Amino acid sequence: MKIILKIILLMLLGLCSYGAVPALEKNALLSLYSSTAGANWTHKWSDTPNWTNTDPCEDGWYGITCNNDNTHVLKINMVRNNLTGTLHSSINNLTYLNELYLVLNHIGGSIPAELGDLIYLNGLSLWSNQFTGNIPVSLGNLSNLNRLDLSSNNLTGTIPNEFENLINLEYLSLSNNQFTGVIPSSLGNLSNLNRLLLGNNQFTGTIPSSLSNLTNLTSLDLEENQLTGTIPAWIGNFSNLEAIWLGNNQFTGTIPSSLGNLTNLTHLNLDHSQLTGAIPSWIENLINLEWLNLRYNQLTGSIPLWLQNLTHLKVLYLDYNQFSSTIPSSLGTLTNLNTLSLNNNQLTGVIPSGLSTLINLKWFNISDNDLYGSLDPVGSIAFERFTFENNFFRNIDGLSSLQATTKLYLELNCITDFTPISHVSNVTGENNQYSGFAWYVLCADFDNDGIPAGADPDRDNDGVINENDAFPEDSNEWLDTDHDGIGNNTDTDDDGDGISDVVELANGLNPLNAADGAADKDGDGFSNALELSIGTNMHSASSKPKWTPIVMDGIVIFIPYKP
Repeated sequence: MKIILKIILLMLLGLCSYGAVPALEKNALLSLYSSTAGANWTHKWSDTPNWTNTDPCEDGWYGITCNNDNTHVLKINMVRNNLTGTLHSSINNLTYLNELYLVLNHIGGSIPAELGDLIYLNGLSLWSNQFTGNIPVSLGNLSNLNRLDLSSNNLTGTIPNEFENLINLEYLSLSNNQFTGVIPSSLGNLSNLNRLLLGNNQFTGTIPSSLSNLTNLTSLDLEENQLTGTIPAWIGNFSNLEAIWLGNNQFTGTIPSSLGNLTNLTHLNLDHSQLTGAIPSWIENLINLEWLNLRYNQLTGSIPLWLQNLTHLKVLYLDYNQFSSTIPSSLGTLTNLNTLSLNNNQLTGVIPSGLSTLINLKWFNISDNDLYGSLDPVGSIAFERFTFENNFFRNIDGLSSLQATTKLYLELNCITDFTPISHVSNVTGENNQYSGFAWYVLCADFDNDGIPAGADPDRDNDGVINENDAFPEDSNEWLDTDHDGIGNNTDTDDDGDGISDVVELANGLNPLNAADGAADKDGDGFSNALELSIGTNMHSASSKPKWTPIVMDGIVIFIPYKP
């Protein structure tokens, strides 16, 4: 009897050797540890002595959460824990698992299809790893899933149609991969979705109309794909939408004005969207905007004054467009701004004094414009980075109060004295300023109007803008009708037809039209220029030249003469 009891006791001890967690589940964890190079994890299970004989739940293995009686593993959270290798297929033995978070690691290989067996999963996040291959269709079995994040991997292929079964999904992110094909219309069945993030892939085709069913969306990211067609107006019906990224696709047509209905919107990205004309006026309605990105378009005209009404703005990107005119002083009302990019436009004039109120501004870029004058208005702002390259600033005294840690980029300006910024440790461009003849041509002020020549639209101040002025540095000349290098005010024959301006005016001809010299006003067969040159009356057919023969080098030629 004692022997039988000992045998039973030994059997029980064998069954319980893994502690409270079943052997299958513990072995699955051990396989995870082995396949992802657990010895190199940041937080290692093996740091505990005799760890393989301990219990994942009762002994508190890092990242493991169990149920109340420590009999099943419910959650694995290995965020930024230096997991490498691959994900072992035995993961499906963790049958009670409801959360698997392996984000910000280096796991490669394919996503095991066995994950589709974990029917209790409600959160699966594998973002920022190195997974490759297709999404296993078995993930469509996870009907309890409310969060699926596979973003920032190297996944390829298409979105499985089986995803239509994920009816409880609220968050879907597949961005920053290499997915191709069209966005499946079946995603329109996921009516509980509040975030749909598909940006930075290679999706083609149009935005499927079925997505209009996703009325609970708060975030929609479709940017940086190859989507075509028009941006559908029904997006303006998503009243809960807070963020939308549509830029860098191949959409045609205009951005629908219905987007102006999205008054809860805080983020609007329409960069690389082939926008032309003025900034769409409906953006003024988006009074809660914190982020507005319109960079890399073909927008023209002035920066609108109504931007001052978007007082929640923190980030404003208007760079790489064709805005002209001046920087509006009213931007100074946007006191929450921390990033303002106006670079690579055609802005002119000075930095307005109103910008001195932008005390929260950290990044300010006005490079590649035609700006000049004083930098005083922004000299006291605690910038982290200030870029004003390729303009025509000469005096930087206003920057003497800059923080020493400011990153300053100022190449290709007209600066000759850098003393005011001698305390700034990170300056780029001091040795690449206009000098010599280039400084004279671009930085000198020929007409003493306070505007450097390179930025002055009328360098000689004669009232004719440079592009229409044949002599932009000569206030006495602006026209050269016959392109002979002599201005009309000096040239005695403006149109170069061989008839002086005085004679043309006396005979009713246009001194700026060379064609009327070749014309024949009296119809006698002789041009006006010929008759005027030999003295006959160009207004009377009865007074016309006659021909006389002469011999030149043995050849008889006829020349006209006044009879």
